[in-house]
Amino acid sequence: MTTEMQGRVVHMCRAKGFKGHGEYEEVKGFEAQHLGHTITAVFDPDPVSATGFISVFAEPQEAVEFLTYKRGR
Repeated sequence: MTTEMQGRVVHMCRAKGFKGHGEYEEVKGFEAQHLGHTITAVFDPDPVSATGFISVFAEPQEAVEFLTYKRGR
């Protein structure tokens, strides 16, 4: 995403952390979250485009595969 006012490419990620659903969440009525334990960012020092400078993955294995692919080019 590019912000029109600043002319920058930005990414937004949200990770939940590693704590499971506990008593606090039950008392407050929060639903259990099963996704978003980690966010992995891969930075490309020589991107093809402005949006290629950073790639973000919710699954570490996908980031590993992408990084392996990028290193092989």
